[in-house]
Amino acid sequence: DFRRRGVPRKAKIVISDTHIGAGGVAEGNRLEDFISDVEFVVWLHELILESNRDGIAMDLIINGDWIEFLQVPAVARFEPSRQYEAATYNDVAELAALKRLEIVYERHPGIFLALAAFLNASPPQRTLTVLFGNHDPELAYPGVQARLAEMVGAVYEKAHLVVIGRRTYFEDGVYIEHGNAYTESVDQFQDPDSPFDPQEPNRVEHPSGSRFVTNFFN
Repeated sequence: DFRRRGVPRKAKIVISDTHIGAGGVAEGNRLEDFISDVEFVVWLHELILESNRDGIAMDLIINGDWIEFLQVPAVARFEPSRQYEAATYNDVAELAALKRLEIVYERHPGIFLALAAFLNASPPQRTLTVLFGNHDPELAYPGVQARLAEMVGAVYEKAHLVVIGRRTYFEDGVYIEHGNAYTESVDQFQDPDSPFDPQEPNRVEHPSGSRFVTNFFN
């Protein structure tokens, strides 16, 4: 019994590759991989109940490819049944990434509300770390990080509870990363720790595997 010895209990929960996109599957969007909004929200609230009931601090680590930036068009108004041109997927600038993020937020509001509820500054503390993968390197943009922090309520006294856009997590002897640095070269960034294009340092890199998705698969 950890509590009897005065040692706080702590758990790390690791998930990856949810590939949350623009939603609208029932309305005709065939590029959405995530259809488990209700289950995800219920699961998060079960974690909150367990944490509060048993006094367990929790670190939730989302290990890359959380948001499917490659399959969300950078448009002002998303229409699920419309087939968009490749150009709407190939723009990887920060402004385009923010447009995509807003679409995901609008189409999956429960996910972000549940994550906001999960965060807890007072004991038992609950934190969130979001690592980038090869489908969401846009998480490295400062503007995306700031907006995403707002979306999950990580402001004021909760701001320190969230870390967004790192490649790796290493705490309490636990090491985590997405792993695309060790797979096929088409999914690798030239600098594994920084997904920015060496030729255009203000833009994230768009490796050949990503271009296959945006130009052909989509």
